[in-house]
Amino acid sequence: MDRILNTIFFGVAILFLAFLIFKSGEINISDINPTVLVSIIAGMVTFSGYFITRSFERQKLIDQQIREQKLPVYEDFVTFILDAVINQNLTEEQMISFFSKFNQKSIVWLSDKSFKAYVEWAKALKDIDPLITDRDPMINLLLLEKLFFEFRLDIGHKNSNFEKGDILSLFINDLHKFDLKAYK
Repeated sequence: MDRILNTIFFGVAILFLAFLIFKSGEINISDINPTVLVSIIAGMVTFSGYFITRSFERQKLIDQQIREQKLPVYEDFVTFILDAVINQNLTEEQMISFFSKFNQKSIVWLSDKSFKAYVEWAKALKDIDPLITDRDPMINLLLLEKLFFEFRLDIGHKNSNFEKGDILSLFINDLHKFDLKAYK
């Protein structure tokens, strides 16, 4: 968005500069041949259009390069989580090692919303006390699903027509037994 505003500002500045030149009286606009005036305006529009297009192309290339770096990070996380949920045979050392590496990557590569969702989920996990058995595990699972949705948005998916529980239903067979609307 900043690039768009900068480009618009650049175009307005050029038009203002042209206005000042004509306003200064050295060049009277009524003395200029209309064909020449149209050519000058067309040239300014073409010149501005070139820089606007280049700016958009440059930003698109940067976004594509960043997306290529994010994909393996997101895939590693999803693979690890699904492996932990399905196999349930990860050691504490494996989990510590994975999250240590993932935390480093998350700081650099996760979008703001994905990072926020990751931190929220990680905090909820840390709040689990093994001595307290009445804590509802669905809260953490829904936070994990929210994180997965943010990952998808970040890499360009729209998440259209998705509902709470759609991703969780891929690895929780009896999810239909829970009233997910009761959760924020």
